[in-house]
Amino acid sequence: MKKSNKINAVAAILFAVILLGGTALFLMMKSRTVPKKVSVKIYYYDPISMELIPETVQAELPENTVLKVKKIIELLKTPGQSGVFPVLSKETALNSVNVENGICTLDFNKEISTIKPYSVRKEAIRVYGIVNTLTELPDIYAIRITIDGQNVKYLSRYIEIDKPLAHLNSALPDGKDVFVYYASPDLSELVVQKRNVLSVQNPVELGKEILKELLNGPFGTTIPRGTKINDFYIKSGGTGVVDFSKEILEHSIGSQGEQTRILAVVNSLTELPDIKSVKILVDGKEINTLYGSVDTSQPIPRFMGIASDPETAIPYFYIKINGETFLTPKIEAVEGKNRITELFELLKSPPENKGTYISKNSKIESFEFSGKDNSLILKISAPGIKDEDLPELIEQIKLSYLEFPAVSHITLFINGVKY
Repeated sequence: MKKSNKINAVAAILFAVILLGGTALFLMMKSRTVPKKVSVKIYYYDPISMELIPETVQAELPENTVLKVKKIIELLKTPGQSGVFPVLSKETALNSVNVENGICTLDFNKEISTIKPYSVRKEAIRVYGIVNTLTELPDIYAIRITIDGQNVKYLSRYIEIDKPLAHLNSALPDGKDVFVYYASPDLSELVVQKRNVLSVQNPVELGKEILKELLNGPFGTTIPRGTKINDFYIKSGGTGVVDFSKEILEHSIGSQGEQTRILAVVNSLTELPDIKSVKILVDGKEINTLYGSVDTSQPIPRFMGIASDPETAIPYFYIKINGETFLTPKIEAVEGKNRITELFELLKSPPENKGTYISKNSKIESFEFSGKDNSLILKISAPGIKDEDLPELIEQIKLSYLEFPAVSHITLFINGVKY
């Protein structure tokens, strides 16, 4: 009987220990999952300084690292207290989180890579806003980003994410604005958009960045999918040489399409002052023509030399394609002696399905051309122009007048204000 009582007592003690241990474990786990209000450093984008800045935010965060990361990612979608911008869009979704040996791997949906307009700085803001915020946590020192379970080299097209990224202590990568020419979806005309590519001093490297933009074109018509850039270099005299892989020959098109495709490459690269013409190779070999209609045996100048014709002007107009706005050049004959004023009149009258920001009552007040530095000072009045339309108006005028071979720089005054 005593032995039985002893066994019962031991069992009771063991039960109590298990109960207390389980309760303690439950309370500990609960404390790690139940949010507590703590201070957390969140990185936002400041449009004035154009840099990432941290703000200390009071937020309810669980102690569990994975749950904490998920909550912080949601915070990165909301504006800061001082009006600074969030680094993630509302559409960005986090598929999964894994933290191992101090490296936090985040798998996002494809919206993480949707950045319009494309920009080095915007892409860097998104990547390093995440990285800098999460590496503030004591048990995370690097971030790895995947998209829908796939390892990719770039988030979108500029910032590499195929390796773990540490906290960025320097300024954001600098970008350079360039105008890139594409073939329209039906290959009937050139369309132009500004792109913000990696800023590099070497013109060869900058040319490679432009070619990368052409490969990632909005319609897949400029450089056919599957085509690779084997090499790019610049020869003395200002000839840019592009060596395409043989896949470019597998997408035969008509004469209009061939001309548009070639001019997209030529005009994009001749936006650089170091390049005056472009030579096209295929797998390192010279070719007489890509598809049969345009001579590629010699270097090709901008607009195939048409822009140098003194009786020609090339006004740029606006066009909408798939909801996006592009500029498109139109080659026009001019008969008068003053090409500067004639071009301005052309800009007032867009062709069918094209647009212009230069109203009928706009006019040139004065202009002055200096042959010493090939600069044009152009003063215009544009009654009724809206402030939000000024950037497009300036682009339209500058692109049009810079097609004159003698003009390499424009100082523009609009309603008395210098741009």
